[in-house]
Amino acid sequence: FNVNGSEDDGFAWSTGFGFDDPVRALALRPEGGLVVAGEFTRFDNDHWTNEGRPTKSIAQFDVIDPHVNLDPQFDAASSTDGIIYALLAGSGGSIIAGGDFSYYRNQSHSGIVQINRYGYADAAFNSGTGFNNGVRCFAQAPDGSLIVGGLFTAYNGTPCGHITRL
Repeated sequence: FNVNGSEDDGFAWSTGFGFDDPVRALALRPEGGLVVAGEFTRFDNDHWTNEGRPTKSIAQFDVIDPHVNLDPQFDAASSTDGIIYALLAGSGGSIIAGGDFSYYRNQSHSGIVQINRYGYADAAFNSGTGFNNGVRCFAQAPDGSLIVGGLFTAYNGTPCGHITRL
């Protein structure tokens, strides 16, 4: 949108079909890219699968004004077994994703995962057993910690009543 609220006709988002299902979360990267997550399995008819099965997905785009192009270096092919509802893009290309999932790229990540610039889970971000229910939102505090909210009532087995700080 333009500053006055009108649609930006010069922003060429899709040259074809766009997404095949709902987008649930967006995050702008400090260096200018865009991360999109949701229930989709296709963008402009490009189909993502997990061993032949359609998967919920996350995608990264290079935003070169006014065009938007799928980032070929970002590979989240197997993505999650559920929906990503929250995204936070950090410096150095990291992305934190939260939602209703138990795995990311066939590795156990219960509700939260940190992803590197290329779409792989960052092993340095260890969420342990994670959340006992879905993550819906988070914000980064000035000290760098993450405040997480959602449907969960425990993190790593510790009660936390729908909100916690990591």
